[in-house]
Amino acid sequence: MKRTARGFTLLEMMAVVFIIGLLVGLGGLAIMNQINKARVNTAKAQIATFDQAIELFQMDNGRFPTMEEGLDALVHAPADAVDYPARGYLKMSEVPRDPWNNDYQYVVRTTESGQEYVVFSYGEGGQLGGEGNARDLASRGEDPANWIGGY
Repeated sequence: MKRTARGFTLLEMMAVVFIIGLLVGLGGLAIMNQINKARVNTAKAQIATFDQAIELFQMDNGRFPTMEEGLDALVHAPADAVDYPARGYLKMSEVPRDPWNNDYQYVVRTTESGQEYVVFSYGEGGQLGGEGNARDLASRGEDPANWIGGY
């Protein structure tokens, strides 16, 4: 009787390992892309929440928070605040950080037509400017570079 060897050859095993590695790599990229999209969407939602809170602050106090007060004025009452809500405008004890664990930026300026502001995150890049996942995210689609310095 002749016995035949059973099992996989080295070449077959290498092909299987290569295919598994390829699938894991592609799956990992897809997962990272989804995580980045979720972070961007979270930042956009938080910025929209800040915008609403700032508008309520302005309606109650007749002004926007100063740059010195910053977004903290939405959770801790400034000295001159009128009708400040018991739990603040954000209903939180602290201003949340962006999904990349950086502080949100707040700039207010006076123009001929009155005061205006922008809230933004530097995005994944953590600094002004950038493209793709590193792009800045701001209120009302503003470009933060237009608000930093020289205004």
